[in-house]
Amino acid sequence: MATILIVDDEPDILKVLEKDVLEGGYEVVTAKTAKESIDKAKEVAPDLILMDVLLPDMGGADAIKVLRNYPEFKTTPVLFITAMVKPEEERHGSLKINIDEDWYETIAKPFERDELLGKIKELLKK
Repeated sequence: MATILIVDDEPDILKVLEKDVLEGGYEVVTAKTAKESIDKAKEVAPDLILMDVLLPDMGGADAIKVLRNYPEFKTTPVLFITAMVKPEEERHGSLKINIDEDWYETIAKPFERDELLGKIKELLKK
């Protein structure tokens, strides 16, 4: 069973994400800040990271940059979540975030459970 690290500073969203991912058949570890996500990732070595873009201590992209410095996280799949775009904008094409010339899949809040689980499944197959 794959382990997903979910990172979001909004308790309600974190709870929904956790519920959806658990129901999708994955193990879940959560974090509310970028710093906590780095510590938890080192502790559990997740199979995928579900990362909010905006966090109170540093951006989600910055946390991923830190994790990419560790060999064990060089290829860990990342799915970003953001409220900075509307779902209808997302439907006009795949949203991606560029971090140091690497492009990462992104979904908009609010998200559909099936869309979230579909993206997770897709990324875990790569």
